[in-house]
Amino acid sequence: GDGHSRECQTHLPPMPWKHSDLESNNDLELTSKPLKCPKAVWLVSVITVFGLLLVGVFALASLRESLQSPSRIGQVIRFLPPPPEPQLPRPSPHVSVWELIFEDNFDNIIDDRFWVVRTNTTHGPSELQNYLKENVYVEDGSLVIKSEVISASATAPNGTYTSGWIESKKKFFHQFGRWEVRAKVSTCDGFVIPSVALRPESPPKRQQQQWCGQSNEEEIVLMKLDPVTHTSSSSLTWGDTCDANSTFVFGVFPNADEPIDLSDDFHLWTLEWNISSVTIAVDGTILSTLDKAHLIPNHPFSWVIHSTICGFQGCSIPTDTNKTSFLLVDYVRVFSRRGAAKPTTRSKHFWDNWGLNSQAS
Repeated sequence: GDGHSRECQTHLPPMPWKHSDLESNNDLELTSKPLKCPKAVWLVSVITVFGLLLVGVFALASLRESLQSPSRIGQVIRFLPPPPEPQLPRPSPHVSVWELIFEDNFDNIIDDRFWVVRTNTTHGPSELQNYLKENVYVEDGSLVIKSEVISASATAPNGTYTSGWIESKKKFFHQFGRWEVRAKVSTCDGFVIPSVALRPESPPKRQQQQWCGQSNEEEIVLMKLDPVTHTSSSSLTWGDTCDANSTFVFGVFPNADEPIDLSDDFHLWTLEWNISSVTIAVDGTILSTLDKAHLIPNHPFSWVIHSTICGFQGCSIPTDTNKTSFLLVDYVRVFSRRGAAKPTTRSKHFWDNWGLNSQAS
């Protein structure tokens, strides 16, 4: 070939073939012809490659500027796919250590499967009231204990004072666990003592003795109103004889630094009771803990909700008639600790009515 194109010649496989006079010879002649690469082709190729390199350089520079500029970071991120939703751990089926075993929200009626209402009874010589069934009722979703001065006298026997008492004795009782009551009181005018407490289902023999001027019963008081200071105290009482009675006071609510009127709103009293300690709290704030195991009750207790008229030292007997006070209970609840051994001394009548076995764990 020519000298100027010899370097560009390329011999391809004998693929092209040529018709040579098909009409006369009717045969094929395979030929191999060199391809020539003129200088113009090389120039175009070099310019194309150089252009692509420039485009790439400008693109990288632009991307770098975008990432370094705070005002444009959002524009870049906007085109990125959203991050996947975080996979939260599934809640444990046993989130709480407590298992609800009893609840009464007092929605409609007083359920006599669970409660006993005292009527035509008194409670000790220093108290003025006569407990009547009609003074215990449900209204607007709350249990109501009404205390009333119908007629008054400077000497108690000549006056008429009524109040209410309701208890779960022989209907529901339980040992240990968490007990809750949400309650409020109206003004007590210095003579009514509303109380929510727990008392032994079957008091030990040492407590079965005659009245001797003061409480000689084992008792856990969640809330008991002082009608003079309008504060609530929580306590645990025990003792072998009247003279040896002892009381541990968990605390008072509200304290002097808290301008809280107990008649303004409901408050939640809670008791946590186990074999070695008793803790009482109000609205989630712990009052204190009694952790002397030999003083902790270790037998079943039941609910007692009532209001006393006078019945405390220094009480001035009311002489005005038509005085009324109310204790309102929104609900009571009892929980058992999950996994803890549960006593079988709970009322079989209660469990049967709830569709549960009295030996249920």
